[in-house]
Amino acid sequence: MRILIDIGHPAHVHFFKNFIWEMEKRNHKVIITVRDKEIVKDLLDRYGFKFQELSKIKKGKINLIFESLSREIRLLDLARKFKPDLMLGIGGTWIAHVSKLTKIPSIIFTDYPLWYDRIITYPFVDVILTPSTFSKNLGKKHLKMDGYKELAYLHPDYFTPNEQIFDLMGLTNNERFIIMRFASFQAAHDSNAFGFDIKTKINLVNELKNYRKIFIVPAGELPEELNEFRFNFPIEKIHDALYFSDLLISDSQTMTTEAAVLGTPVIRYNSWVGPNDALNFVELEKKYKLIFNFERPEFVLDKCKELLTTTTMKNDWKNKRDTMLKDKISVTDFLIYLKQIQVFQN
Repeated sequence: MRILIDIGHPAHVHFFKNFIWEMEKRNHKVIITVRDKEIVKDLLDRYGFKFQELSKIKKGKINLIFESLSREIRLLDLARKFKPDLMLGIGGTWIAHVSKLTKIPSIIFTDYPLWYDRIITYPFVDVILTPSTFSKNLGKKHLKMDGYKELAYLHPDYFTPNEQIFDLMGLTNNERFIIMRFASFQAAHDSNAFGFDIKTKINLVNELKNYRKIFIVPAGELPEELNEFRFNFPIEKIHDALYFSDLLISDSQTMTTEAAVLGTPVIRYNSWVGPNDALNFVELEKKYKLIFNFERPEFVLDKCKELLTTTTMKNDWKNKRDTMLKDKISVTDFLIYLKQIQVFQN
């Protein structure tokens, strides 16, 4: 079988990596196309994947339109030459259009309902795969599963934490630390969204550095005052660090869920928190009690201090994680199952 996988974000690399390895073990031909964004190409290189770059991310709406058109033309050309039996992607707008034009079956994954996808994406794909918490009914193409996308690569069937991370981080074994993740809010779907401001970031670090060693994983530039806290270990090892961390403080979406499914307490603040928040974050907070969502940043510090002085915290979260995992599936195994039953082949 010939499979084309389109990747536009670093998280997509993690989502598909185990599926790709499994397909290659079974002698299927996999081709990876990428959008050059953040560390996508670096991650693929580190995992040993070959890929074809279709476009580079550019700032500005006009540039985004031209990039999208160029990316779609190149993807269409490649699909006609490679002739895949199946195409997969996350979000999947370009996959959707090329799938329709070439009549190649397609599967896209999404976990957040974006209004414009109902117009430019969903009508053109064969299957829309979402978590069971997805809030919208997308019709007969919609397939829900009991799993978060992060369980494609952080389910214990595929992820084993490596204690070597302590050496890579310059820590002694079992030395305790905090991770802070600050998003860039530059993606198209981040329009008008925001997270921690600079003043709050600096205040959080100054207040919490006396509790634990701090590592910051930013998506963009950091204030000069915080550069000494920037992570200095290989980025593909971030999930090992998240697993052993005492706490994640985040205004990012993906890393919040990553830490939660690893059993690490998370305090999340951004402008999405509230009545219209994605239901996976609501479930992780209300049902499994793995994260704390805050609509206002001034409440974050007190909750951090409360958690960091709770002696049973890590064990408590391990038990909560075990409860969650009993309810959820390995997403990679589900993708393999879909391929095996050949539902989407011509």
